[in-house]
Amino acid sequence: LDLSPTNVQSEVNIHLATTKEPHFTAPIGIHRHKPLFVYLPGLDGTGMYISTQLEGLKPHYDVRCLCIPPDDRLNYEELAQITADFIAQERM
Repeated sequence: LDLSPTNVQSEVNIHLATTKEPHFTAPIGIHRHKPLFVYLPGLDGTGMYISTQLEGLKPHYDVRCLCIPPDDRLNYEELAQITADFIAQERM
C-alpha cells in the first residue's frame, strides 16, 4: 500500500472526479474491527493532508476521510450531518 503524498493525492483526485457529492474514502482499506477514525479535511476539501499520518494510524484505526468536491456548496451544518450519519451507519 503506497501511502506517499503523491499517491494519496492521486487517489483523492480519482474520487473527486468520479462523484459530485461529499463522500467518505478508506485510504488504507476498511478495518471494521478497529476503532473508527474520521478525518475531516481542511478548507481545501480534499483530505489529502492526512497522507503523512496514515502510516502511524494504520495499525490502530479504521481510517475514513471525507472528500468534498471543489464545486460542492454544502455548508458546515450539512457536512456535519453527513458525517454524523456516516458514523452512525458505520458503527451499527
